[in-house]
Amino acid sequence: MRGRLVIAAITYWLFLVIEQPTPSTGSRGYDYCSSDNDDAQCGGNFTAISGGPVTSIWFPGNYEDCMLCEWFINVPVGRTIRLTFDVFNVEDHHDFLTIYDGTNDRAALLQNLTGSHSPGPITSTSNVMFLRFTSDHRETRQGFRFSYTSKDSVSHCWDPGVPDGGTRDHNGNFTAGQTVTYSCPAGYLLVGTAAITCLSDGTWSDATPKCAAGCGVNFTATFAGPLTSPNFPSNYYNDLNCEWFINVPAGRTIRLTFDVFNV
Repeated sequence: MRGRLVIAAITYWLFLVIEQPTPSTGSRGYDYCSSDNDDAQCGGNFTAISGGPVTSIWFPGNYEDCMLCEWFINVPVGRTIRLTFDVFNVEDHHDFLTIYDGTNDRAALLQNLTGSHSPGPITSTSNVMFLRFTSDHRETRQGFRFSYTSKDSVSHCWDPGVPDGGTRDHNGNFTAGQTVTYSCPAGYLLVGTAAITCLSDGTWSDATPKCAAGCGVNFTATFAGPLTSPNFPSNYYNDLNCEWFINVPAGRTIRLTFDVFNV
């Protein structure tokens, strides 16, 4: 038998006996996974027409060994679902996020994701989607973060999203002919087309723009952020020399907090 078998004890101990009544060849045996992470709650059910960001447990820190987490997305009948990932990093060929086009693991397989390459958008054919994440006992990674949207007909466009740190002027149903205009906060540059239009075939006239951090800027507000290196979350450029100056009213002190640092 291949696959993952999960056995949960109802007391603090568990005794297993594995027998092979007849000789056989070609068997790879077994690899067990034991965990005491009962307090690590993961997974969930979603019924809103859009949701997220949804993350693996302890994100942006590492998830735990021997996890089994399941998410069920159920939007109104007649709509389809699209997942988009902005972070995906799990142990390659050992930890998996499996995505099914239906209510459970007997539905058609959409993707079986592993490794550190962020996938493109993943779209269902109906109004339900089932996700299962499993990790073994070897190593852990940062995990993943995704959001989902849904739409109800070809004449509607998928939610184009909002760039990190940016804003847009419309958040409703994206029907054919509708234009969405984006802007970025002070200290950021809008990269791409500021105004995009939903076309009659359900696609957008252009890609969603990005808000790219400028190479240094001055801040005088008592609170600001998030601030990023240029081109974040992608790699910064070579030969940079960026400076930021923070100047708050006299009598106040300043505190910086980092949620990502990788240079």
